[in-house]
Amino acid sequence: MNEKIKLPLIKAYKIDRLLQALDIFYNHPFDRDSLRESILQHYNGKEEKSVFRGMIIPSLRHLGFIIGYENDLRLSANGNLIVIAKKRSYTEGIRVFKAVIAEIDNINFGILELLSKNPLAFNKLKAQLVKRIEAPSEKQALERFNHWFSMLIDLELLYRRDEKIAFAKETITQMKIDLSTKNKERYFKNIFFDTYNKLLRKQENVPIVDIEDLRREAAGELYQRRNLILTESQFDFLLRRISFITKKYMISLGRSMGADEKLFEYKDNYYRTVSIRFLR
Repeated sequence: MNEKIKLPLIKAYKIDRLLQALDIFYNHPFDRDSLRESILQHYNGKEEKSVFRGMIIPSLRHLGFIIGYENDLRLSANGNLIVIAKKRSYTEGIRVFKAVIAEIDNINFGILELLSKNPLAFNKLKAQLVKRIEAPSEKQALERFNHWFSMLIDLELLYRRDEKIAFAKETITQMKIDLSTKNKERYFKNIFFDTYNKLLRKQENVPIVDIEDLRREAAGELYQRRNLILTESQFDFLLRRISFITKKYMISLGRSMGADEKLFEYKDNYYRTVSIRFLR
């Protein structure tokens, strides 16, 4: 338990504020001016530098909820899925938000897994983890710890009781469903081909599709059809399990020409696009 934790500083860590920001990005993709103006309307008197550029953009980027820069800013597949679910109901939006944050923690930090075993004294846990968090100073490490734990508690992934902090066991059943790929694998292949063809038609049959666009569309389709949560990591895992060459089709991957975000990792290489040739 001595390895370092690369926990980012999430300055905008209040759940309702983040949901509000995601709604704005959903409504104003690829429009930095409208994004900025809409965000600032909710922070009376605050400057763009401190709110839009200093708090909202970095926080959403650290959480993986947005991609792109300048006039290319838009929601990632995970960010988009949260908004789609929230349109159904606030409870559903929180369900997806909770699943995405839990997955981020499981992959990168292991805090929820640590607390799923036994409740721990909060102050003791804080002292242990702050020492492991990579930050310019102990004060900043503490700030990162406090903001991340605030999110985990507000999402009811953790709870505090009698000076101890523990994993919220009542969420385990739903979390196992939402973070499992077993219950999605039977649907994934059809969803993948359906969304590829849908995107192909939108771009006038140019036979190359961005994998990030596929993630976003596939997640939305699976949620709408089956009420199942397909995160970006789950999409990538299931895509790797598909046969890329069969008698019916051939799947080709295209490498990135620059420093793109959220590339698809496959056999130790990174790809941005996919093209499918149907043989029958």
